[in-house]
Amino acid sequence: MPYPNVAPPPGATFVDDWQSEQYRMVLGARRDVAGVQVWTSVAQRADGTVDAGRIEPPLVHVHEKGAWLTVEQARELAGAILDAINDLEGWVTR
Repeated sequence: MPYPNVAPPPGATFVDDWQSEQYRMVLGARRDVAGVQVWTSVAQRADGTVDAGRIEPPLVHVHEKGAWLTVEQARELAGAILDAINDLEGWVTR
């Protein structure tokens, strides 16, 4: 069976190779706020749907490099996290 020709979710910035022709990992946009990065990941099935947790749950990744945040930066980070959550909800409910 050839690898599926399935479009990634809208806004995906990285699409991994198919695993056993059944799913692939997809990453969303990275948002940077004062040394803190926020991005999303999901497992996309060969039928185009996003797995809701059997393979791996949709995730919001937050990685910080020892940065201190001002109140404004913390609000911006909170907004980036909310944007990432909205992206995931759009992908999972498709």
